[in-house]
Amino acid sequence: MGDNGDAKLAQLSYPYGVAADSSGNLYIADLTNSQIRRVEAEPNVK
Repeated sequence: MGDNGDAKLAQLSYPYGVAADSSGNLYIADLTNSQIRRVEAEPNVK
């Protein structure tokens, strides 16, 4: 379940790791929610 909105308004419960791809998107491991969150270069959180 992503926020599907502005990255500045997104909430992460326990961010643990981060990675980036060649398009400038960030991927954040949200441990407590058992999710990988994507912050798009635009920026939106999915």
